[in-house]
Amino acid sequence: MSDLKDFLRRRRDLLEARLEQQRLQSAEIQKEIIKIEAELRQIRTVERTIGKVNGLEREPHVQRRQVAKLTIKDAVLATLRDYPAGLTALQILAEINTRFEMNVVRTSLSPQLSRLKRDGKLAAN
Repeated sequence: MSDLKDFLRRRRDLLEARLEQQRLQSAEIQKEIIKIEAELRQIRTVERTIGKVNGLEREPHVQRRQVAKLTIKDAVLATLRDYPAGLTALQILAEINTRFEMNVVRTSLSPQLSRLKRDGKLAAN
């Protein structure tokens, strides 16, 4: 029985160390993603500004293709796919506002999280 306990303790310690290492790597990757997304937003803003200054905007008679607007629930689900361990509501809020350039407030997010949970699309932790 002592051998089994030793094995389990060693295995648990190894897995905990690996998990911590993976969490640290994940945090570093997330920081890099946030930096890249911020720079992309800046580039898009400058491109739009340059287009306006140089008169490169589309002619009024040209219709732009309608892009489907991302819903809060879709943004939450897309974000949580990248975080299988889950996030808090405030972390989700920050993530979707950054990642999808949204301006969602907590009072708008909470009901959507409740609906996702009710519909079985979110698990409560």
